[in-house]
Amino acid sequence: MVQVHLLDAEKSLSRQAVFVWAPASHGNVGNIAVDIAVSTFRSRICYVGCIESDLVMPMTGYCDVTGVDILGKPIEIYEYRSDNGSSEVPIYFIQQRAPCLRGQAKMFSREMVSLLCGSAKDELHCGVLLIATG
Repeated sequence: MVQVHLLDAEKSLSRQAVFVWAPASHGNVGNIAVDIAVSTFRSRICYVGCIESDLVMPMTGYCDVTGVDILGKPIEIYEYRSDNGSSEVPIYFIQQRAPCLRGQAKMFSREMVSLLCGSAKDELHCGVLLIATG
């Protein structure tokens, strides 16, 4: 099961957003690309929460890609904010730092797409979902 934990409990992820998701992959190319994007736009990107799943290996570690020391989680959520503090279409970077458990990648991918874009029974409501893989 996939659960979102945001720092601001009053807020939720907008499904009418752009999601850039970098699953853990061979060589961590997607992860490095998202780390570079987050570091490059450091003044406009902030850590907003994490996603927890029992289908992903647990891990924790030091993370300072935004210039603010945080405790890194298996799946982190960063939000891009424009100069005035908001943007017409929210942009979220989903950084998956830990791989899926063996044999669980398909199930995890389905759950993530459902979380970000809506369930298979509903019409998909995701603005854009970019998956950066290696």
